[in-house]
Amino acid sequence: MVVLILAWMIQPDRSGEPRVKVAAAPGLESPPKPSQPETRAKQRWSPSPEPEWNLGLRAAGDLGSMPKAALGVLAAAGYRRGRLQLALQGSYFPHSRGELAPVPGFDATGGEFSLRVLALVGCFEPTRARVGLCGGPELSHLRGQGFGVSAPRAGEKSWVSLLLGLRSALHLGSRLWLETAAEVAIPTLREEFALGGVGIVHRPSPAIARASLGLGITL
Repeated sequence: MVVLILAWMIQPDRSGEPRVKVAAAPGLESPPKPSQPETRAKQRWSPSPEPEWNLGLRAAGDLGSMPKAALGVLAAAGYRRGRLQLALQGSYFPHSRGELAPVPGFDATGGEFSLRVLALVGCFEPTRARVGLCGGPELSHLRGQGFGVSAPRAGEKSWVSLLLGLRSALHLGSRLWLETAAEVAIPTLREEFALGGVGIVHRPSPAIARASLGLGITL
């Protein structure tokens, strides 16, 4: 009899009595936690709601607006919110030289050109990386001064272009960014610059390539 009692105390399941499972109350159940991939996806696609004002200064290059590739400077002021950015930028390319075949009695014949550009550009960043798809209208003003003839003249032309491109920004620390851009401008008008009695010195290309690199600061 004592042996049976001890055995029942050590292994009570063998007594034949059914176990009773207590279920948690429905209102006390905790909701399932989202999986880690879902959490990361939400973090990846959540844009910052805080607006930003920024300024930029970049070295720029132009190929196609003037007779030869030209270097210049670009300044921009922009407003950014979430994945959208709107910027007003101005560029200046001070010098490009185009030459024609020499006229008898002169060493060289052609024109000296300078270019000013004003653009309103909107950008959209499809991911959290600061790489944006950009586009907008651009106004270009080209001035040419003839040389190498007895009576050289100056001429000016303006036209509107459609600007398309890619822009990126790399955070350097604090409020400072390294900014780059690669763009193509499609001019709506391609007027000619010519020297009377000599020939055409220059006509803008049907597609103009631009690139820039410099620094930006968030205000």
